[in-house]
Amino acid sequence: GSTWTGEGIDMTSLSRGKHVWRWLLVVLVFLGLGHGLLVGLSGLRRNATRQHRLNVLNQLGLALTTFDAVYDRLPPAARLDESGEPLSSWRFQMCPYLESFMQDVDYDKPWDDPVNHEIATHFAWLFHDSARGERPTRFHATLMVVTGPGTPFDGQKECRLADLDPDTILVVEVADSGVHWMEPGDLSIDSLPASLVKGIDGDGLCVLFADGSAWFLGNEVSLEDLKKFLTIDG
Repeated sequence: GSTWTGEGIDMTSLSRGKHVWRWLLVVLVFLGLGHGLLVGLSGLRRNATRQHRLNVLNQLGLALTTFDAVYDRLPPAARLDESGEPLSSWRFQMCPYLESFMQDVDYDKPWDDPVNHEIATHFAWLFHDSARGERPTRFHATLMVVTGPGTPFDGQKECRLADLDPDTILVVEVADSGVHWMEPGDLSIDSLPASLVKGIDGDGLCVLFADGSAWFLGNEVSLEDLKKFLTIDG
């Protein structure tokens, strides 16, 4: 057979070409690793945020349990004045059971009365999406109960935790509620939006059950299936 001697080929150019391709390969590898790292960090950040939301619901579960132990009932979705006009939300009513605080609060005044102004910021971290920063929507509630016939918050009769199955859902996450966290306003069992199952980030929603446990439900859960856990009888 014949022997190849490389005659007619510029070996310097060939070597330089190999060097360039080697650096291109290194760059591509690092780009791939960088993309993988960014995806990984994004996943970690999303999981950390979700765990924070679950922790908030756990705290809220303890507060609701304490309220139930003191009054032998769950709080109404809205506190009413003597004429039946709504004053404030159940979220506002939970403040004394979440932590000690020294602000002047008057639960017999409307939620937006000046005397209740300071507490709006004090507990906003618990009921709103901190990712909104200083945007006007930063005080909008991301946690709501479901009201209406057959729910633990139907507004017509009092409900105790002892009346509920452990897997009854008490609180759900809501995106873009448009309701100040102290303001009366929640969801109705008769008009739940289809987007509810997507939660805040589109992947699913965090919920609080009657036994005080908080769970993340993926968005593959249908709205009809979710409804079964929002009423007393299922």
